[in-house]
Amino acid sequence: MYSQCLILLAVTAIASSNFIRVPLKRDTTLAKRLTTYGRANNRALDQRKYEAGSVILTDYSDTEYYGEISIGTPQQKFNVIFDTGSSNLWVPSSKCNTDSGCKNHKQYDSDKSSTYSKNGTEFLITYGSGSVEGFVSRDDVEVGGLTVKNQIFAEITNEPGATFINNPFDGILGLAYYDLSINGIPTVFDNLIQQGVINKAAFSFYLGHVNDTVGGELVLGGSDPKYYKGDFSYLPVTKQRYWQVKMDNFTAGDATVCNNGCEAIIDSGTSFIIGPWEDIEAINDAIDAYYSGGLYYANCQYLDELPDLEFTLSGKKFVVKPEQYILKYHDIYRGNVCVTTFSSADFDSAGFQWILGDAFMRQFYTEFDLENNRIGIADLA
Repeated sequence: MYSQCLILLAVTAIASSNFIRVPLKRDTTLAKRLTTYGRANNRALDQRKYEAGSVILTDYSDTEYYGEISIGTPQQKFNVIFDTGSSNLWVPSSKCNTDSGCKNHKQYDSDKSSTYSKNGTEFLITYGSGSVEGFVSRDDVEVGGLTVKNQIFAEITNEPGATFINNPFDGILGLAYYDLSINGIPTVFDNLIQQGVINKAAFSFYLGHVNDTVGGELVLGGSDPKYYKGDFSYLPVTKQRYWQVKMDNFTAGDATVCNNGCEAIIDSGTSFIIGPWEDIEAINDAIDAYYSGGLYYANCQYLDELPDLEFTLSGKKFVVKPEQYILKYHDIYRGNVCVTTFSSADFDSAGFQWILGDAFMRQFYTEFDLENNRIGIADLA
């Protein structure tokens, strides 16, 4: 997770088509979000025979997707990013420092939960967009109508800096591999499997566009065929830590990067497509984008002339259209503005070079198959 943001406006549990859905509404303050994002250096079911749960996601103007979970008895509700780029669950604590960003969000109060169990181990996690710290606790967690008993999670007492303070999400629920987990804490998804709550070790994402009625949907325990057509193209996970795959190359117009192959992670918690500086410069140059204030801008008048992006992953080609990699918003000073979703950072020390975030995932239906250590990508229905 290398950058994020979200907010809940309405919650109504609905059961239909054997899925449990939690409808949410979206916030549309994209201009402010992108400005902050740039200044922060851009760091960004199928039911069949399986039991499954789902969470409807809110689309924060095509920059973030989030949904609701509950912790404790009685339930305390939180809005979280479902992040395939991290592995821990954390929410703000009622013991939050008075000058910390967690004061702006919903807070977990262990004194109000009959199923709470004390742990107290110190907790610190750093993302590309900021760090949070606190301590570890244990309680029941509900996601999409499915309950995990005695889940270990972090109560956050300090959220320094503007990254989390100004964002409308409360916490993060990590969906990466256990090996990435801070303090060796079992993940929520691992516990759903181990406790027999779901029978298939897979989850899937549909990420809607800002103009769609539904922001998106996370399915736990399989995939929802109403969102995709044809078969999945499966990519083997090359390192079971992040959801990491082999990228053979990436082309935009007359620019091709990653010519000798590289490693990429598919990350629902990152808004943009992020890679090495030289490669990002080449891609932005190929679409005539210019840099200003931490972001790359395209000419809104010529969007129809922009090229498709072509990613070759494990020998399979995937095409992303301009409407997915260009974000539009209205700026009170500049009028209609178009921002590219390409940003640069160096991840070599983490063992990969690229992050394919929501700008990539929005084009497809994506299944993360933990049982077979693979990622399935299918065309949207």
